[in-house]
Amino acid sequence: MGVVLYLNFHFAFYEVNMKTKFNIAVRETAEKKNMYLWQVAALMGISYSGFMQKMRYEWSQAEQERVIKLIEDSVKEGSSK
Repeated sequence: MGVVLYLNFHFAFYEVNMKTKFNIAVRETAEKKNMYLWQVAALMGISYSGFMQKMRYEWSQAEQERVIKLIEDSVKEGSSK
């Protein structure tokens, strides 16, 4: 019975964490600039799966600003299409 309670608690905890989104500023900037997240990953030079793993945790403010600048510069150059 103790294992079942642990599993139920574990799944409830996991479900709450799955609903939390991090790096909202990066996500919103990409959406406003009509870019997909896989395109942002390509700009950063990493795979989409690696990018999404990084997005599971909050980045520092400096890292978010760097990626937002990459997105904005890419749109200015027209290389996001």
